Amino acid sequence: MATILSQHSTTGFYKAPVTKGLLVGLSLAYTAIHVPILAHLRKHLHVQITDIIYKHEVWKLLMSRFAFIHTKDVVCGALIIYYFRIFERRFGSHAFASFLFATSLLSMALEVIIVYCLHAWAMDPFQQVVMPPGPYMLIFPLYAYYFFDIPRVTRTYIMGIPVTDKTLTYLLGLQICSSSIGTFISALSGLVAGLLYRVNFLRIQQLLKLPNIVAKLFDKTLGRLLDSGDSPESPIPLGATLELQRQQQMELLEQQIILSRMREMRRRQRQPRVGATLELQRQQQMELLEQQIILSRMREMRRRQRQPHVGAMNPEDEELQVKFLEEMGFERASARHALHSSNYNLEAATSILLREAGSS
Repeated sequence: MATILSQHSTTGFYKAPVTKGLLVGLSLAYTAIHVPILAHLRKHLHVQITDIIYKHEVWKLLMSRFAFIHTKDVVCGALIIYYFRIFERRFGSHAFASFLFATSLLSMALEVIIVYCLHAWAMDPFQQVVMPPGPYMLIFPLYAYYFFDIPRVTRTYIMGIPVTDKTLTYLLGLQICSSSIGTFISALSGLVAGLLYRVNFLRIQQLLKLPNIVAKLFDKTLGRLLDSGDSPESPIPLGATLELQRQQQMELLEQQIILSRMREMRRRQRQPRVGATLELQRQQQMELLEQQIILSRMREMRRRQRQPHVGAMNPEDEELQVKFLEEMGFERASARHALHSSNYNLEAATSILLREAGSS
């Protein structure tokens, strides 16, 4: 569990008020339906397709989406929502809320259509399918973006099968959707809704966007209650997107490397040495200058990488990345292998090498 809770940052809900509100609401709803005085409401959370189609009791469907009944679903769902806060930082809270709103409506509509078709075709295993309670439409659409947009880094192998840093997140989702046929249909509807939103099917991103006045209203009311300040662990405010976070982390790493080199040089200069010559001092100065040049080139390379580009990695840029990792103390062969494994993402390659160094 610690792997998920520490992904990409340790700053909690910084710039993720919508995620924070979802987790608070999920916890309160689960607690409420297990309080004896409200326990009678639990029977309304199980919805039959006939209630929606023939009795037009759509309110039952909406009500059933508010809360999970089982503890394992609450725990797994909360962990997934907490980890997926990275998308709120990437999209922005307004766009993230619009995404949840649009995919929730689309997911519920797809679920009703699928269950009704199975019921109408008189397929025996699906005659008594109950639409399961729980906010599946808030979780599974995000897996579409998670699959395509978040790179995977192989951590280890089990019986020849690669285990990546995304494996546990997939297993949590599988745990939720494998409870019954109904939960599988809900999860499938959410995945399809996320894919349709991602490709902007029928301009859904524009048609179902939350109005600015609604966003401002929530920001002025609930936004102040759910806002989280900057992380006390970070000396600078953390960027709202993964790209900004990685850029800030690498700049901070560069500063730490330079400071470490400077301390090492001052320590050597304070030590009495026999035969210390002016030539040796010039050599040390040239080494420091070369390191500064490499760091400057790395900043320029990352700036170019953030711009749209076509084609493979420039050999000169690749060599700069390898040399930069060598300057950090890693072996050249290991640096090349890590860069290849991470698709030449310097931050991911550094993480791989640091993990390998820590486990050795």
